[in-house]
Amino acid sequence: MKLKKSILILFAAVLLALAAVPGFAKNAAQAPTEFPTRGILLWSALGVLLTVLIFVWHRVCAKKPFNVQKQQSPDWYWVALILLCGLAARVALSLIFYGHKTDINCFVVWGRRVIEYGPAHFYDDWCDYPPGYMLVLGAMSWVYKLVGGGAEVNALLVKVPCIIADLAFGYLVYRYAKRTMRRSAALALLALTVFTPVIAFVSSAWGQIDQALTLALVIPILLLYKKHPVWAGLFYGLGIIMKPQALMCGPLFAAAYVLYVIFDCPYVQKNKKSTVGRRLLETLAAVACAFAVIFIIAAPFRGEQGPFWLIEKYYGTATSYEYATVNAYNFWALIGANWKKVDTAFMGLTYGKWGTIGMAFSIMVSIGLYVASVLRHKSCRGALPLTMAYMLAGIFTFGHYMHERYVFPALMLLMFAYVFYNDRRVLATYLAYAATMLVNCIAAFYYSKLFEFGLYWDEGLIFWCSLANVVLFAWFTYVVFDLALRNKPIKAFNG
Repeated sequence: MKLKKSILILFAAVLLALAAVPGFAKNAAQAPTEFPTRGILLWSALGVLLTVLIFVWHRVCAKKPFNVQKQQSPDWYWVALILLCGLAARVALSLIFYGHKTDINCFVVWGRRVIEYGPAHFYDDWCDYPPGYMLVLGAMSWVYKLVGGGAEVNALLVKVPCIIADLAFGYLVYRYAKRTMRRSAALALLALTVFTPVIAFVSSAWGQIDQALTLALVIPILLLYKKHPVWAGLFYGLGIIMKPQALMCGPLFAAAYVLYVIFDCPYVQKNKKSTVGRRLLETLAAVACAFAVIFIIAAPFRGEQGPFWLIEKYYGTATSYEYATVNAYNFWALIGANWKKVDTAFMGLTYGKWGTIGMAFSIMVSIGLYVASVLRHKSCRGALPLTMAYMLAGIFTFGHYMHERYVFPALMLLMFAYVFYNDRRVLATYLAYAATMLVNCIAAFYYSKLFEFGLYWDEGLIFWCSLANVVLFAWFTYVVFDLALRNKPIKAFNG
């Protein structure tokens, strides 16, 4: 009964918050006279309060003794209720906020172009995305032709795949959490994942596709844990062909496969004979599957382009915004380099060279921590999602060309790391990044809308949020080093 009351109170709070959003959206639609710092901080604070309330619910539920027998029967009613409320909240947000005008309009036009001109002529006009997600946009454009409606309906359909990805993440978190936690605590984590404001905002209000990329990173990790390396390679290939940022995780996945070949999968029982030769063949098959997926999806889009068109596309996308940081509140924004050219000199080098050093260092340190974690503590499932989240956070903090959403996949990776480690510090890191990302994403969203009115950033907001991200990364460094080297989690509550 207490659980039911808690869930009902939670959803009542969500509905009240959604009821208040239209007034905020209406005010935001009026001709502005200043950058809406107060509104951004107010709604971000309310979003953080919502996550804290759900976190408290999780803590209260998880403090009770863990009972294996009570875990056996699934609680489908509450799972369905939470997911349906999450879906309703996202549909409401999508109808209230058309989305990032440039992004949504591009996605709508690209989807229509796939249907009308076919893949072979798709790249006759400009598009800075690889072809993978264009098939999804084409499917949504086809659905729109069937159902009809106005621009808002078209924008909602464009957002639907990532809304589904949001809910899928929540369900996966629940499925893995209920193996080691009370069912009520797992349901609270499901609610926390579904109702984390920045996750809902990126998919439903902004309309970006970062959820698709994140899903393509999380699924291979879970497949590796189930000893399905070939399938893991296939899904990672899907991630690469959907968004270039997936390539940043390639070195860490390569390290995971090398350790798999040498030591076998340390996370499952050795219920069948597995030799180094067999594991090497599986790894080669995984690489082949990744390349095959990329080739099969990309081939119809080649048209009359040259043989290296896809490589040129990835390079052009990665370097299309030649700035130290592009609305990403990180170290470079902290020192005033937001929208400054990468070839600007800074301490004897350029921003671009310093950014390259920062990215390379983040990748090498993360690989080292993952290898050390597996060699020292082979039964630790949380090592790969934790170090991958750390790598992405490091690249976001010190790399160049960064956008505000490039740290987004780290959020879900942190949630899975918490499920496997059961360390309260990991969950605290998740909550902190969810807060700073929300401020960053809302501010960048409104900057794109208000730039046409000649209104520029609130420099104070940039400074303090950037400082918070740099300090947060320092805290994250302590957490990941401690868990990777000592593997002594500060247990959250039970499990």
